Amino acid sequence: MAPRYAVYLAPSPDSALWAFGSRVVGYDAVTGEDLAPLDLAGFDAPSWRDLTAEPRLYGFHGTLKPPFRLAEGVSEADAIAAFTALAAQHHAFELPPLEVKGIGTFIALLPSAPTPVLNDLAGEMVAQLDHLRAPLTAAEMAKRNPDRLSERQVRLLEH
Repeated sequence: MAPRYAVYLAPSPDSALWAFGSRVVGYDAVTGEDLAPLDLAGFDAPSWRDLTAEPRLYGFHGTLKPPFRLAEGVSEADAIAAFTALAAQHHAFELPPLEVKGIGTFIALLPSAPTPVLNDLAGEMVAQLDHLRAPLTAAEMAKRNPDRLSERQVRLLEH
């Protein structure tokens, strides 16, 4: 299977937020170190490890451009150059306080207030890097359960 690429936003590895998020998922993506599970009321260590198995694969992050395969004729170097060029057009910004919220089957930390600068960054990452992305295969489309999506969501998925 071809490798997939994504653009993630992550806090600085020396920040308290990075340390917290890494402890929650049980993995530090910078050091590659597995971390002891949190001691949370109502969860034993094996159950918590099971619940965090998928996020542990990626480490603590926010997704700006979801994982995708490269389009034919696009190399990894091309993708890195495009990511780097787009990132250079932006500057650091602060988020409002974060809240724990559900997104479908995920639990996430989300900004507690509208954050236009973050929304604009994510929108640009999706739109301006889309030329790098290979079209979804039939299997990838099916995996996204199009029968459960609204008409608009299906159009966006097909686009």
